[in-house]
Amino acid sequence: MKLIKSVKNIIVYGSTIALIGSGIGFHSEMNQPIDENATMTDYLIGAHRGDSSFAIENTKEAIVLASENDEVDYIEVDVRMSLDGKLYLSHDDDVLTTSGNQNISEMMSADIEATEFIHVKDENINYFDLISDKDGREMLKRIRGLNGDSYRIISLSDAMKLFGDKKILLDLKFSDNVVKYTDAVKKLFKDRDISNIVFQSDDPISLLYFKSQMPDAFCSILVRDKESLKYIDYFDGIGIRKDVVDKEFVIEAINQNKLILVWTIKSKQDLEKVTEELGESIEEVVYITDYPDIMSKELKKNR
Repeated sequence: MKLIKSVKNIIVYGSTIALIGSGIGFHSEMNQPIDENATMTDYLIGAHRGDSSFAIENTKEAIVLASENDEVDYIEVDVRMSLDGKLYLSHDDDVLTTSGNQNISEMMSADIEATEFIHVKDENINYFDLISDKDGREMLKRIRGLNGDSYRIISLSDAMKLFGDKKILLDLKFSDNVVKYTDAVKKLFKDRDISNIVFQSDDPISLLYFKSQMPDAFCSILVRDKESLKYIDYFDGIGIRKDVVDKEFVIEAINQNKLILVWTIKSKQDLEKVTEELGESIEEVVYITDYPDIMSKELKKNR
């Protein structure tokens, strides 16, 4: 496979080859079989970047809201590394501050913690199939309500104190520093229980290296096209973009005890298309969304 050849061609990832040869273990506790007597509340919901429609994404406030939300099973956050090797929550490297744009990867940790950032979110109404509908208007209202607000970036170390009893999805933003980045994650979690954490990335080579260095980590690959579905053979789970969801693949993956996440559900139309494709398997995936309250309500209604 091309993936294996790519790994062999990168010397720094040499230890990854042994991982592929020995196989990757599965953590069955992360994706328990669905109870045949499931109730209407048994859908799995992931709060995308925290409860990010009520608070600025990846912030302390968004995580706390998600941790207190009974509808939420997983909390997803994005992890980037500062210039001096400390891990922080931010989806984008390029961020807006009161003095202009800066890059997280080029800032020292002391500067990140002393800086006031400005939140800017796309108001693209195409996210909402029913913008005249009550919930559609509510979604847009929330986005506009947060735009322009200031916020502080929180470290991953501090964030780990806020998740409560929720499962955690850490989206690893490796950039070009996979070795240094992996070392920083290993150091942070050296003496911590990681059984409740899913480490995910859309970079299969970097994630394989990460897995080779943290063999006990539960790792999930993020894919944006059907060709990339093959990468699931190397990982414990897979995050599938909403427009790539395939029922047969999902059923086969679940039979192999893989964790399946679908991202990112941003409208009723998104949800309807995904659940129509999944059919009877709708309760066996995790729905990643910015709107846990609205999407949970729609899932129950459609049931």
